[in-house]
Amino acid sequence: MEKYTVIVPVRDGSETIEHTLRTCLRQKYANYEIIVSDNCSTDSTRQVIEKFEDRRIRYITPERRLSMAGNFDFALKHADPGFVMFIGADDGVMPGAIDYVAGILQASHVYLAVVPRCRHQRPADIRRLAGRCGDQKERGMAAQNSGLRLHLHIRTS
Repeated sequence: MEKYTVIVPVRDGSETIEHTLRTCLRQKYANYEIIVSDNCSTDSTRQVIEKFEDRRIRYITPERRLSMAGNFDFALKHADPGFVMFIGADDGVMPGAIDYVAGILQASHVYLAVVPRCRHQRPADIRRLAGRCGDQKERGMAAQNSGLRLHLHIRTS
């Protein structure tokens, strides 16, 4: 089973990071971790993350503040071999997203998937959409067909 890493670069994201991490932790896929790369936040971001006490979350921080691109690169260097998904600290991951993507990649023997255009949805819209669908596969397909896109950049080592 391939490993998936969800990378969440953040700076001063204490107001949104809890929701982001909750959506990440709801994934059912067995082999994944979440790397939160805190780019020298001055708010309570670290304390919010530490409340989770979940082995799937790895908190890292550079020695000095980096550019946004630098923080992405810093986080990527800490990822284990496998597939990587980047999401913003104010975004979320749809239920079953990792299983859905893993199934597509495995079935198609594709090793790279990039979604260049993402559309943001309000949480109420996402809940309404998910509630109309039966299983995880249907939720993923409905999300795809509704224009909802995952922030997804995947690579293998």
